[in-house]
Amino acid sequence: MKPLVSVLITTRNRPELLKRALDSALRQTYPDIEVIVVDDASTEETARFLRKQTDKRVRYLRNERQSGANVSRNRGIAAAKGEFIAGLDDDDVFLPRRIELLLTHYDDDYAFITSNNYLDDGKGRKRSNIPAVVTLEQMLANNVLMNQGLIKKQRLIQAGLYDETLLACQDYDMWMRLLLRYQRVKVLPEATQIIHAESGRQRISSVSAKKKKGYFQFFQKYKHLMSPYHRQQHLFRIYGMRKSATQANGLALYLLQKKLRNFQGDALSVYGTGELFHALYPTIRDFGITVNFLVDSNASSRPKEIFGKVPILPEEAIARRERSFLIASAKFYPQMEKTLYNLLPRNGQLRLISLSSAAAS
Repeated sequence: MKPLVSVLITTRNRPELLKRALDSALRQTYPDIEVIVVDDASTEETARFLRKQTDKRVRYLRNERQSGANVSRNRGIAAAKGEFIAGLDDDDVFLPRRIELLLTHYDDDYAFITSNNYLDDGKGRKRSNIPAVVTLEQMLANNVLMNQGLIKKQRLIQAGLYDETLLACQDYDMWMRLLLRYQRVKVLPEATQIIHAESGRQRISSVSAKKKKGYFQFFQKYKHLMSPYHRQQHLFRIYGMRKSATQANGLALYLLQKKLRNFQGDALSVYGTGELFHALYPTIRDFGITVNFLVDSNASSRPKEIFGKVPILPEEAIARRERSFLIASAKFYPQMEKTLYNLLPRNGQLRLISLSSAAAS
């Protein structure tokens, strides 16, 4: 007997987007589903649309007053008749075989199963690249799983349901609690969902002021599990929300200046040619450090010269035997470090000044 899957959609005042999401759920190739729509006290237009639904697989619940995403999710989970819950945000879309594929590859040894996604910003669509297996260690720095999956209802209940005190990071928090219990999440390489991220759209779980506070709530909840590197990642993210990009770079500038002060050498190359590098340049000069090369992954699109030097690609710098780098980025330094290590010949060594706790300090 095939298990029943309860597709759970929470919504507020977005009937046109809801229609698209609901249609995608009802068009699944897997037949044994119910769709529970929890309306978070929308205006009459949403209620009118849902009351017109004739498909018997659709169940409609309405909050009499606005209660937020987590209260709505928990109400939907409590009402679900399915063995599995498949969440769907009201502005996203399931591709037709999503539930079929997730169920086919489901493995009880993992916390739950999800897949890659297509990310649509209104200008184009790109595919995510989530690892095939995601662990707690990976999630401590960032929510690499993004949103939604196929999860046993009983596991959500055992985890304590969604935390109704959180103002943001609701999915992230649930994934963390499931990972603490089951260690791993399985991820299909196929993209089975379209996540729409067009600017100006607000999910019911996303109000700007609340989002900032919610990220800090999440950080406080899990910081005891985090390494200095993980904490740094979250604090930069929170600081960046609360302040302008220039102010967020100010914190990175201070930390990198401290590391430059302890640099035992007289020359290095700088990877990253943006605002942070320009702010660091007087410090580099004042400390008497020679810049061998300016390095940029998009060197071909940069100005011909910056402070008298023409930027080159990372592979060119490594080919020229450069091994000492200052990574001038507050956001992308983990990826930039990885790029350099991947280019390094076997048994080669790098000397890095970076925001990473693993780099020179």
